[in-house]
Amino acid sequence: MKVLRKAGFPLLVASVIGFRLERYYPGNSLFYLSFALMVLGGVLFVVSPFIGRDEERSLPSGAPPPPPSGEDETLLPELMGVEVPAEAPSWVYLTGALMVLGGAAAFFAGPNGVNTYSVSTFSLIPLGVLVVIGGKLLYGTPAVRSNVLYGALALFSFLLVIGGIFLGVFIAAGAFSPENSRPYGVLGLLGLIVGMAGAYFGMSRQRSGEGRAIGAKLGFVDAGSGDGIYDSKGFMNGLEVFFDVDQRASSRGAPPSFMLQVLCRCPNSSGLRLSVKPENALGVSFGSLPRVPDVPHWDFYDVRCDRPGEAMRILPPARREPGIFSDAAGFTGMSLEGGEFKFSFTREGCVRTEDVKKILEQVSLLASKVG
Repeated sequence: MKVLRKAGFPLLVASVIGFRLERYYPGNSLFYLSFALMVLGGVLFVVSPFIGRDEERSLPSGAPPPPPSGEDETLLPELMGVEVPAEAPSWVYLTGALMVLGGAAAFFAGPNGVNTYSVSTFSLIPLGVLVVIGGKLLYGTPAVRSNVLYGALALFSFLLVIGGIFLGVFIAAGAFSPENSRPYGVLGLLGLIVGMAGAYFGMSRQRSGEGRAIGAKLGFVDAGSGDGIYDSKGFMNGLEVFFDVDQRASSRGAPPSFMLQVLCRCPNSSGLRLSVKPENALGVSFGSLPRVPDVPHWDFYDVRCDRPGEAMRILPPARREPGIFSDAAGFTGMSLEGGEFKFSFTREGCVRTEDVKKILEQVSLLASKVG
C-alpha cells in the first residue's frame, strides 16, 4: 500500500520524460508507454488519499480487537451491525448487472472496429448503470435520491481532477505552444481546484444507510440537504440532535470500524466556548482558548474553555460514572461554538442502534446543561 501511495507522482514524471524523448525514437511505442504511465500515475495520484495507511492494516485477518482492561471496562457492548433496507428492488440491481456483464462479454467477443454491433453492445454497459441509478431515483427515499445526485456531482468533479492532472502533464511534455501553455495551465489549475472542492462536497453530503436506518428506529427523520453532513435528526433531552454514521468495512486484515458525528443544538445564551480532546503522546496541546487544568475525572484530556468555572460545572459529572466519554468507548473530542455542541466518536466494530442511542442520550444530556 505504501508503494502504491507513493508511485503516482514518479509515474507522472516518467511520462513527461517519455513524451520528451519519444521524438528521438522511431515508431510510437515510447509514446504509448508514456501515455500509459501518465494514465496510471494520474489515477494513483488522485486515489492515494483513499488508500488506507499500512499501519492500520497490521492486524491479521479475522483477528479480534485487543481485550479490554482498566478503563476499557466502559466499552460499549460488542457490535453486531444494523440491517440497512434496500434502496431499490433486487430486480433493478439484477437487470443492471446483467446488462453490464452481457454488454461487456458481447463487445469483447464480437468483431473489431467501429460498427453497429460494437456500438450497440458497448452501449449496454452505461445503460445498465443508468438502470440502477434510475431505479434508485424511482424507488428510493428523498435521502437516496439526494445521494444519487451528490454522487453524480462527486464523480463529475473527480473527472475534472483527472482532466486537470492530464493537462498539467501535457503542458510539461510540451504538447502545447508557449502562447497556449498559460491559458491551458490556468484551465488545468481551475479543474483541480473546482474538482477537489466538488468531490469533497459531493462525498460529504452522502447520507449513510446505517445512519438513516438507526434514525428511523429512534423516531428520528432523515436530515435534509440543508442540514450539512448529517444522516438523521430528532429530539432528545429537549434539544434538537443530528448524527452522522460512517461505517467502514474490514479490508486486508483491518477490522471494520465506524465514525459517529453528533451535533446538539443548545441555547448557549451566554456564548460559552469549549473544546475537549485527548492529549497527544507528548502531552503537548494547542488551541485558541485558555486551557483549564486539573478538571476532575478528565485526566489526559486537553480541556479548554473561555470560562473555566463553567467547564468545572458541566464536565466532571459526565465522567463521574462509567460511560461514553473515554478513549475505550471511542470518544475523540467535543467542541461548543455558538449554539452548536459537536461530539465525535471512532471505534472498531459495526454500529448498532442501541450504541448510538446510548451515545445520543448522554451527549444531549451534557449539552442540555449549557445555559
